[in-house]
Amino acid sequence: MNENEYQIKDEKGRGIFKEMCYQQQWCKHIKDSVDPFAHWDLSYTSGSTKMIGEIKYRNYDSTTFPDWMLEVEKLVYLKDLQALMLSKGKQTTITYINHFRDEKTFIWNLDGLNLNDYEIKKEWHQKNDFDETKVLKDVIYIKASLAMFGNPYTNIFDKTPEEQALIDESQDIDLPF
Repeated sequence: MNENEYQIKDEKGRGIFKEMCYQQQWCKHIKDSVDPFAHWDLSYTSGSTKMIGEIKYRNYDSTTFPDWMLEVEKLVYLKDLQALMLSKGKQTTITYINHFRDEKTFIWNLDGLNLNDYEIKKEWHQKNDFDETKVLKDVIYIKASLAMFGNPYTNIFDKTPEEQALIDESQDIDLPF
């Protein structure tokens, strides 16, 4: 089966992130999602923090827009997955990772993102990576300025001592994926 441009961009985004983790000390790639329709792309760790990442490769420079689109359905699914992991005693952080053609990467921590703080818009977008049919989707726009940049050689997801204690308690439990 030939890959379309969206599947190629998805694989490119995963590859960039895995290479970034390989070269830098603040993250360690754990596993890619197996299901091509999954709303998460990979799991990784930063220090002892377990992360679930959704990745996008943008055909824009990072400075093109002040805000970047996130599908509400993806956010809801990621938060549901995070709640499921917590119910199993596994503390995770959910992230939205955007790579740009100017070789910049933005990473948003979505844990504290509340949909009530955003205007939900309906926009026409491609159904999924395998179906280019346009469908109406609920989307929000998150500010680029809220993305974590940080020094790439440090843990950019610093936790309070209390949060770190909770994470350390479950350190020996791996993500199920």
